[in-house]
Amino acid sequence: MLNKTLTDCVARGESVDNITKELMKRLNVSYENAYRLARTETAHAQVIGQADKYKEMGFLFGVISADMGSERTCPDCEEQNGQEYPLD
Repeated sequence: MLNKTLTDCVARGESVDNITKELMKRLNVSYENAYRLARTETAHAQVIGQADKYKEMGFLFGVISADMGSERTCPDCEEQNGQEYPLD
């Protein structure tokens, strides 16, 4: 149910706020938990969509770009900053 709800909302172009409200109703969770899930999953969908588009354009590799020095950037991401990875 969660996957279908998220997929349907993203496909309709719903905002993160609308997705949050839908998740709150369907999962009976707090705003904070629904918002965190909505934000994370829409960001994931955007990254997958971008990678697919880059592959269509002929790109084979991407580069990890971490927000260096940010308190929200984890050590693993900082370590991988600048590294290439295959889009597949």
